[in-house]
Amino acid sequence: MSYESHFGHADEVFQHLSSFIHDIDPILATKYMGFAAVACITVYELAIKEILIEFSRKKHVVLGILSESMLDKINGRIKVDDIRNSYVKKFGVKYLNKFNKDLDSTRKIFLNQNRRDITTSYNNLVVWRHQFAHNGVFPTQPTFNELYQNYEDGKEIIHCLFRSMKR
Repeated sequence: MSYESHFGHADEVFQHLSSFIHDIDPILATKYMGFAAVACITVYELAIKEILIEFSRKKHVVLGILSESMLDKINGRIKVDDIRNSYVKKFGVKYLNKFNKDLDSTRKIFLNQNRRDITTSYNNLVVWRHQFAHNGVFPTQPTFNELYQNYEDGKEIIHCLFRSMKR
C-alpha cells in the first residue's frame, strides 16, 4: 500500500465537513474540527509507520519486524523533532542528513511560494489534536479553512520523510 493512500481518510472527513461546517453553531463546529484534527494526525501516523516499516523491510526482514513492533506505540508522538530524533536518526546519520536537507529545502521553497512554513503548520496540527484528544477542547483561533490548510501543508513533511528513506 502507498503511504499516500492513508491521506484518503482525512481527505474524506474534510470533504464531508466542508459541506456544512460554515452553517452550524460555532461551538459545535470547533468540536468537529477537533475530530478532523484527530483524523489528520491518525493518517499522518499511519503514513509515517508505512514509510518506516517498508524501508525497514527492504533493508532486512528482521529489521522490518522490529520496526513494526517499535512503531506500534507511536501514539501521536510525531512532531517534526520526533520524526527526526526518535525515528529517522535511529536508521543512521545518512538518513537523518537526507531528511534534514530535504525538509530545509522544501520549507524554503514552500515558504517562498505560499508564505507558510510547513513545519509550523504540521506542528500546530499535532498540538491541536493533542489538546482535543487529551483535554477535550479545540483551540478557537484556527478557522476550518486554516485547519485544512495546515493539514495539506503538513503532508509535505510526510513527503520529505518518504523521499529521505531511500537506500
